[in-house]
Amino acid sequence: MWNFLPIRILKGKKRKMQFKITKKNRRLGRWDYGSNAIYLVSICTEKCVPYLGVVVASQNIATLQKTEIGKCAENCINEIQNHYNFVEIIHFEILPNIIYLILKINKSVQDKSWNVGNFGPQSMNLGAIVRGFKIGVTKFSIQQQIVFCWQRRFFDRIIRDESELNSIKKFIAKQKKLALTNKFFPKNINELIQNQLK
Repeated sequence: MWNFLPIRILKGKKRKMQFKITKKNRRLGRWDYGSNAIYLVSICTEKCVPYLGVVVASQNIATLQKTEIGKCAENCINEIQNHYNFVEIIHFEILPNIIYLILKINKSVQDKSWNVGNFGPQSMNLGAIVRGFKIGVTKFSIQQQIVFCWQRRFFDRIIRDESELNSIKKFIAKQKKLALTNKFFPKNINELIQNQLK
């Protein structure tokens, strides 16, 4: 997760080698994230605080009750296709502190505004899609004066075939089942949020 980059520092006439700790880039090298592909994206809340929902049990059945932020996140996911006509949402799951999103980027051959491999405005790639989604939810939280924050980065995986897609869907279903049986998520979300902010 961490890289050590050597840095030369001048002190007087002597050169001294020191190491600066930097976070490793999690993106796949040489891959154009505006290219047509199916992607898994997972986006966490800051410090894994369950801002998005609360697990509640009634008659021995656990269900996820979305908070206002969770409902907004669901609306923003459904709106992605309206803002980016080349994106198709295949599957998504909102858990108390993480969102799993499987989406497909499918730009037509006639689309001349995107040049594969050329650096340019970052408005038609995976990073721009995730950034727009996160901004939409954050803006809602500010307008409603709700305490909320995303983790700064997101995880992605390029899904290469149907078998991998099915495996990832099973993984997400398993994560949902674990979240519903996990005692970590309290019934009183406000109490947990206040404890995290201390």
